[in-house]
Amino acid sequence: MVMGRFGAVGVVLVAVGSWACRTQPLNEVVPPTPSNLRWVEKAPIGGAGGWTDGKSTFVDVRRSLDGGKTWSVTSTDVSPTSPLLGMWGRSTSDLLVVHGATNGIVAYRSTNGDGSQWAAVPGPSNATFTTMSGFGDGTVVIAGTRLVGGGIVAVKRPSSTEFVDTGLMLSQRPSSICGTDAGGPIFVAVNEARRGAVIKLAGVGGAQSTVFKARGELYGLWCSSSARDVYVVGGGGFAARSRDGGATWTEEATPAKKDLFSVWGASPDVLWAVGDGGAIVRRTASGWSMDTSPTTQQVQAVWGRSSSDVWAVTQSSVLHLE
Repeated sequence: MVMGRFGAVGVVLVAVGSWACRTQPLNEVVPPTPSNLRWVEKAPIGGAGGWTDGKSTFVDVRRSLDGGKTWSVTSTDVSPTSPLLGMWGRSTSDLLVVHGATNGIVAYRSTNGDGSQWAAVPGPSNATFTTMSGFGDGTVVIAGTRLVGGGIVAVKRPSSTEFVDTGLMLSQRPSSICGTDAGGPIFVAVNEARRGAVIKLAGVGGAQSTVFKARGELYGLWCSSSARDVYVVGGGGFAARSRDGGATWTEEATPAKKDLFSVWGASPDVLWAVGDGGAIVRRTASGWSMDTSPTTQQVQAVWGRSSSDVWAVTQSSVLHLE
């Protein structure tokens, strides 16, 4: 057993049943070359999520305007009683961070053009929300766990000032959510009894179906702009990919031996996943390889703007690929 983000999980994760998961041979992957980019620790601040547009970079409500050299707290109005977690935004004037609390304040939203002021966004008070995704029209969805019962998905429409329960009933605990269009498919990684699955929703609040099952927990999801390519990562260095919108899945061998918590891609074939013990793995067209990491701490999230502008955050430091 290994310790995961949510407790002890099994090391081996292999999809079973009729989810059409194929396993690639466990051949060693040669790191991509040439590459002059390396991971660098930029600042002694930590978090669980971030966002960048190439000019401004955020780790929750802390902002850097100089590539991570200096950071400032952008708002004294944000006083969460629980951690600020996943982030999503279309711009610095439309940026949100999900708030893992049960007090009815489920997120904070930037209220001006540069992200220097934030206001609380209310929502269901009967759940703890931990993950966020959004779409081009400004619709934002968050997922979490109800105080009594299973998972919950809430939505904030562009014209709304709060998140509203979609009424979707999930029996499992959500860990990550992704999608590209409020009217298109939305994917949710869920866990129950130390086993993970990927749920596919037919749009916000739409019908749900289980499209993938694993024998261990699943933590991170990434969707391509068309939502045709979907990646999921999880316990013991697990990774799997769907190239057809969740219809079939292929398990992919990674050199990571520890849990992977987050995955982000510049394209369907250029991705990074991060996790326990400072693990950072990179995917190219030739497969997954291990990046040299400057930390041994748990890397909790990865995000970016392009393949040459990628960020990650640990419990107490910010990392940048440069």
